[in-house]
Amino acid sequence: MAERIGAERSPTAHNRSLTFEIHPPGKPSSTQPTKYQIHYHYLRTTSARFMNDLFCHTITAPLEMSQYQYSPLRKDRDELRLIRLLPGPISAEVEIEIFHAQRSSKYEALSYVWGPPERTDVALVRKPVKALSKLVRYVNRSKRREHSEPSATIGITDNLAVALRHLRDPNKSRILWVDAICINQDDLAERSAEVLEMGSIYSRAEQVVVWLGPSSKDSRLAVETLKKLGDGIRYHVDDHTISHKTAQLEIGLATKATLFVGQDGIDWFLFTTAIRWLWKFLERLNEVFHDLKFEDLSGSGVSGLITTSSSKYPRELGLPELLIFTSRLDSSDPRDRLYAIRALVAPSGRKFITPDYSKSVEEAFRNFTLRFCQETGDGFLLTRCSLRDASSKLQMPSWVPDFSATDLPNMFHDFGRDSRISAVLNNESLTVQGVKLATITSLLGPFETSYANFEIIQVLRSWQVSCGSGMYPSGGLTSDAFIDAIVCGQLAGLMPTERSCLSLEECRRILNPGEAGVEVEVEDIKNNIKASFVGVVRANLLGRVFFKTREGFFGICPESAKYGDVVVVFPGVKAPLVLRPVTHQGHLSYRIVGASYVHGAMHAEVLLGSIPVGWTFSYKTVNRDARPVFADGNILTQKDPRLPLPPEWRYKYLLGERVQDAELDSSMNYLPQVFENVKTKELSWYDPMVTPDALRERGIDVQGFVLV
Repeated sequence: MAERIGAERSPTAHNRSLTFEIHPPGKPSSTQPTKYQIHYHYLRTTSARFMNDLFCHTITAPLEMSQYQYSPLRKDRDELRLIRLLPGPISAEVEIEIFHAQRSSKYEALSYVWGPPERTDVALVRKPVKALSKLVRYVNRSKRREHSEPSATIGITDNLAVALRHLRDPNKSRILWVDAICINQDDLAERSAEVLEMGSIYSRAEQVVVWLGPSSKDSRLAVETLKKLGDGIRYHVDDHTISHKTAQLEIGLATKATLFVGQDGIDWFLFTTAIRWLWKFLERLNEVFHDLKFEDLSGSGVSGLITTSSSKYPRELGLPELLIFTSRLDSSDPRDRLYAIRALVAPSGRKFITPDYSKSVEEAFRNFTLRFCQETGDGFLLTRCSLRDASSKLQMPSWVPDFSATDLPNMFHDFGRDSRISAVLNNESLTVQGVKLATITSLLGPFETSYANFEIIQVLRSWQVSCGSGMYPSGGLTSDAFIDAIVCGQLAGLMPTERSCLSLEECRRILNPGEAGVEVEVEDIKNNIKASFVGVVRANLLGRVFFKTREGFFGICPESAKYGDVVVVFPGVKAPLVLRPVTHQGHLSYRIVGASYVHGAMHAEVLLGSIPVGWTFSYKTVNRDARPVFADGNILTQKDPRLPLPPEWRYKYLLGERVQDAELDSSMNYLPQVFENVKTKELSWYDPMVTPDALRERGIDVQGFVLV
């Protein structure tokens, strides 16, 4: 007589299962049955398949399994946690073993989109045992498993569960490091400590497995196409969207990385090679067919990811660079926008990021901003501030950027003079020394995204007419100042030569075709000049508007600006900031609206004056940064001709660790410029001519602006 089996369904999400009662043969029904539990992912089988397949592949353990309990990592043993992903079909529950190992162990590291943070799925956690369960032996002795039985469950997100089901091998185990499991997410101290180690964890991994999501209708075709493109054009590498809280870190540090969509994978090198080619191809299509409006992939999150993983860049970058490159990447925990990039930052910048999940998002962002500004003297972070709307959940002063925001406008090119910000904290107010330039009196725009190229040019021509003619306040023609403003300084002759930019004359022909308008229009279409011009303007004005001021200056600013906002130039901040006057605790204060581009204020004209007659300047690439080089006839120099240095300072140049007087190296490349104090021999990156005291001595009205 066979054993009788009865079943009932468990309703809880974390214990999705069937409970079975086994009544031994030959015993009365009153005998207490043995209870077993089966976890399942989908129960869509016939009774025959249920007995033969579901039992043999998803029977787990005697009921009731508890939540997995972590044991602390032993720092004295240099440990990390790993999981052994046990084999099985995609439809079966995820089964793993969690164990401690030396950090030098062999493993793969998983990178994936966390998605919603709720742990709505479970993984079954097994531990080694000597004997198999009675039920498994009874159902199918020939399909015994030679590993441990499940002893607990662990909650995981739906995205992770789907990833593990797709990535496991049907026949053999796979050793992985998965942050959501291998770091105890409920232990804030461990989370903070392990984030500090993530750089070494990903760099030591045999490969980083980047999971983009399940396959879709055309994903296999897309992966295979990218493989062929990447493999076919890899000899000129130099000539699904990722949005991940730590993808920048994980891929950037990997020795090898493979992207997976479903079960289809592509090597990261082939992927980036193909994507770079596609960018150029789409750019060309946009130029030939002016109004196709293909998405500009260079402004997406994957762009920064590819840039920082490129062999052209060192593994360790400055904080400003990394924050820009990762600005389009999303994160489940806003704090990870800072914490996750720490390992990629140059050692000198890592001290500013101290992972601490016991602190709120506001505390983490505020502390980082304040420390970076005060210790480095660099006001870059203030250019990343934007006016938050009422729907924002973050309660922070306006001088603290929301690093989790992914919709900020593109950065302006770095034209500013190297100078040190002067900022003093008083409670939650930050008083910064600056010079008021102008007050906004007119705002034009923004563009409608549906505008065709010819419509944008028509709008620009009307804006130019509204600016009038004659001379601009800082010198030069108003019409030329307008062109410089809408392209945000991206003109040939000013930008570094390796950047492809239109000339001022080409832009003039587009906005002011003159009497030979028809011929110019035809020539522009042939040479794609007009499409390139509109492409630059579109990118610059995305999320921005054109503004004019009472003093005659004009430029580009955030679309949240209003009449009466003021434009201020701050030493140490490389773009003028738009501020909104407010009354705070009975005193005049200001909120940061955002960074702006103002013709006549981008090259330290407000602080140092106009370029002397006969001199011109352009920007050259010096040690990966754009630096101004001044020219007068045959004279080419980085030394600013507008003012002499104070007597106690002199110019010096760095060749490696050596300090020298010559500006060029043996290959005639410009060297980084520094300032040496004659008495103390102290070296500084910051121009001593633009300190608040030096400016006041020259009669410049430097004020303290209280930012709240």
